[in-house]
Amino acid sequence: EKEFSQLVNGAPQFIYTREPGGTASGEVMRKLLREYPMSGLSEFFLFLAQRTEVRKEVVLPALERGACVISDRGDSSTFAYQIKGRQYPELEKYFWDLRSLVTPLPTLYIFLDLDPEVASLRLRGREDEGQKGDRFDSENIEFFGRVRQGFVAFSEKIETLSVFVDASQSKEEVAQRVIEIIRSHIL
Repeated sequence: EKEFSQLVNGAPQFIYTREPGGTASGEVMRKLLREYPMSGLSEFFLFLAQRTEVRKEVVLPALERGACVISDRGDSSTFAYQIKGRQYPELEKYFWDLRSLVTPLPTLYIFLDLDPEVASLRLRGREDEGQKGDRFDSENIEFFGRVRQGFVAFSEKIETLSVFVDASQSKEEVAQRVIEIIRSHIL
C-alpha cells in the first residue's frame, strides 16, 4: 500500500479493503471462510454478508470523502469462485440481482491473470517459506481453471472497464502495470 501511494503522488486519497475482512464482523467471517469447510452456497452468502458490512463501514464513507477505494477481491471473485469454481450456476441469477445492493459498482476492474499451474507453484513456494495458505489455496488445478474462466466470463458480462494484467511477471512489473492502468483510467 505504501509503495503504491508513493508511486501515484498527487492522486486522491486511496482506501484499501480486502475480502473477506475489513471490518470487525468481516474479520470473523474471514476466519470462517478461510478455515472451516463449508458448501459453496454458504460461501456465497457469507461473502455477500461481509461485503455488505464493508460497504456500510468503509466503502461508502470513503467515497463520500472523495477517496478512491481499491478492493482486494470483490463481486468478481464471488462470481468466479463460488458460481464458476464451486459450480453453482443456479446462483448466477441471484448474484446479478444482489450485486449492486451489497457494494457500489466499481469504475474499473483489474484482474491479475495467472495460469493455474504457475499459481500452484507460487503457492507451494510461499508454503515452503512458512506462509500458511487457507482452504481455498489447497483446491485442485481444475478448480482454479474454472475460477480463471469465471473471471473472464464476469468481465464479458459487465459494462465496466476490465483490464487483465499478466501476473507471471515480477511483482514490480505487475505493480507498475497496475499503476499505469489506474493513472490512465482513474486519475
